[in-house]
Amino acid sequence: MIEITAEVRAAIDRAAGDMELAGDEYIEPADGLIHCKKCHGSRQTVVPRFGGSGYFMPRCLCPCQQKAQAERKIMEQQRERMERIKRRKAQGL
Repeated sequence: MIEITAEVRAAIDRAAGDMELAGDEYIEPADGLIHCKKCHGSRQTVVPRFGGSGYFMPRCLCPCQQKAQAERKIMEQQRERMERIKRRKAQGL
């Protein structure tokens, strides 16, 4: 992770002015980034612009969102597997 310097903090503060927060998000005063209220993990990161000056702050998945996404993926794979089995049974395979 990048060190939060005065320059980075100023960029974060400028970007935070027009940022819409979801109901389960808050801005952490220590780093000025968006965090999750549930797991307190970071939902935003600071990345230096390649070949130029400045920074941008893309959103990222916090640990509880990563876990939920992994669970959804597993459930979708199981559903697809069951559909394949059902089709094969219907075809007599």
